[in-house]
Amino acid sequence: MEKRTTTKKYLPYFFSYLLVYPCSFPLVVIIGLATASLSESKANVVSYIVCALVTIVGAIILNLYFKNFMELKKNNKQTWSIFITHLILIPLTVIIYYWVTWNFF
Repeated sequence: MEKRTTTKKYLPYFFSYLLVYPCSFPLVVIIGLATASLSESKANVVSYIVCALVTIVGAIILNLYFKNFMELKKNNKQTWSIFITHLILIPLTVIIYYWVTWNFF
């Protein structure tokens, strides 16, 4: 019984990575407008830096939110593995978004 309730607690934490980039779109739009006059290589560097910052800050905020408000155990195998997969999956959501919009729309 305890394993089932534990899984119900950790599943929303795992799928919460999908919320990081939609919440950062206003920041991305503002930075995109601010870098419109830069050369393409400089704009790409700025976009990579923003992507890295959104990934790291988003994973940290999700980690703090779910550990504090959902009362998950701190620093166990499940929370660390979800945190590390968030660092991989958060940038992949942008890549998948661009791939889907490029191929289907």
